[in-house]
Amino acid sequence: MMLVGREIFIASLDAASTRGLIDLREFPQPIVELDNFENVKFACSLVDPELDSKQDLTRLFHPDLRSLGKGEVFEFILLMARLLDQELGKPYCYAVSPKGLDEAAAAVRNWPGKVIEIAERVQTYWRCPTQTMGRGYKHPVSSEVYAFRSLFGMDFFHRLRDQLRSGLPARTVRPEPADTRVARFRRPHPRTTKEGGFNLQDQGDKLLYASLLARGSRAVRADFKTSGLPFLELVKLYSEKYVNCPDPGLCQLLLGGAAKLPNLVTRLVEGASPPRGGSMSLYKAITAISDGKIAWSRVIENIMDGKLEVSVQEGAGPLIRRLQIVDTTLLERIVAQPENDSWADDVVLTNNEAGFYIGLTENEVSTLVTGGLIPANGLKLSTVKHFRQQYICGAEIMSYLAVCGHPNRSMAATFSTILKAGIEPLHSRPSVRDRETMRSYFRSLGY
Repeated sequence: MMLVGREIFIASLDAASTRGLIDLREFPQPIVELDNFENVKFACSLVDPELDSKQDLTRLFHPDLRSLGKGEVFEFILLMARLLDQELGKPYCYAVSPKGLDEAAAAVRNWPGKVIEIAERVQTYWRCPTQTMGRGYKHPVSSEVYAFRSLFGMDFFHRLRDQLRSGLPARTVRPEPADTRVARFRRPHPRTTKEGGFNLQDQGDKLLYASLLARGSRAVRADFKTSGLPFLELVKLYSEKYVNCPDPGLCQLLLGGAAKLPNLVTRLVEGASPPRGGSMSLYKAITAISDGKIAWSRVIENIMDGKLEVSVQEGAGPLIRRLQIVDTTLLERIVAQPENDSWADDVVLTNNEAGFYIGLTENEVSTLVTGGLIPANGLKLSTVKHFRQQYICGAEIMSYLAVCGHPNRSMAATFSTILKAGIEPLHSRPSVRDRETMRSYFRSLGY
């Protein structure tokens, strides 16, 4: 399909050539034979001042590209075309070949999958090689965009970087976890991946992508620190309009624009009841009652809907750790509901977030990594769910006995009795036991 008239197209091509952007010497002659270069014509139409707005296809771009103007999209196409030329053995130069331009424009029109394919091809071609090139998440495409961040903007850089992180295979193999205490706590930055990149037309992919963007937002990190909720739970609350999303870019992605909503802490505190005697920690109650399930999203939503009554304990710790509950009957019914957020299984967690779901500290999770019970890299929510279904930790055992009204509150005496019953720990400090075996033990106590 001809995007612009032949004369306008040739004029645009000549203008780009005059600026030194396209090497016309490599185009087939005569120039009128260029009808087969559909993507080249599309790229040049981006800088055509006489283009009919009805023929402007930029409105059909992926949401990641909509923060860019037509000129910026054209420059991004040129950036990738130069790297493709390098792959073909040509030296780095300002002007690009028609073949590179054609491939790069086709990739932009099929963002993000085709861009990731090109990125995989050119990941060893650097304009300014350095000693650290290619380490971690460094990549020639994102490096070039960052170098021209004044043109493209940091928002586009972050989205491109996250798409490349998600779709490109890791270029270095991590060694086996070390036994030393120093090495034990070294973990890579969480890398939520998606083969072919995130398709933002799919709601699951959109939320998965949002969970990745949320980690890079200073405003969302402030919510994370104040509330104590993992980023995954925060994204769910933002997307369902329970609380205000503090990051404009994330809000645009999830809701299509700003929404006037109370912030997370205000919503939880204002809906809380006065403290009462005989209450216990909501966090410990959920950990104990869930019996291997993860039901935090449903619990928080029921609190905000006013269905589950909680009170707030005074203190300086994360809010979620200071919520108290008296009646656990409704909580048991909420936890028993089936899970329906399958997209969340692919979210990669930090040790801190994994510890939140398991009921352990960040350091204790690191110890389990060293012990081989938890993988050293790519710790997904699905892995944490599997761990909880298979194992039970000492803190959860004590919380469960407390919920059941067990008279013995001594941890030493409790675990001494468990050992006498023949139930050995599979891991010590933190203690980890088989969940099914402990279920049988609890039943023997009448619980």
